[in-house]
Amino acid sequence: MKVFISHNKTDKISSRLLAIALVEQGIGVWFDEWEIRPGDSIIGGLEVGLSDSDVFMLIWSAHANASKWVGTEIRAYLTRRVGDDSLRIIPILLDATPLPTLVSEY
Repeated sequence: MKVFISHNKTDKISSRLLAIALVEQGIGVWFDEWEIRPGDSIIGGLEVGLSDSDVFMLIWSAHANASKWVGTEIRAYLTRRVGDDSLRIIPILLDATPLPTLVSEY
């Protein structure tokens, strides 16, 4: 199993702590600061991370809600999920910001 962690940079510390905890449990994690290096294509890196992951872990907050990148990652994963019901989405709520309608059923 591999987990893609989607987050806004403002929530980086919480996201990093979660990523470390998952790795310590033997779970594979795609986390942007570990996978995308200076000069790498951000979009290319995200595409690889999303396509290689079985679980989309959404770190949700007011910051994530305002992020175009997080929205793009959600849409990309949901598009991929249409053809594969084994893919999972796990929202992690950092505050009371309502989840997007497309994700609220998870």
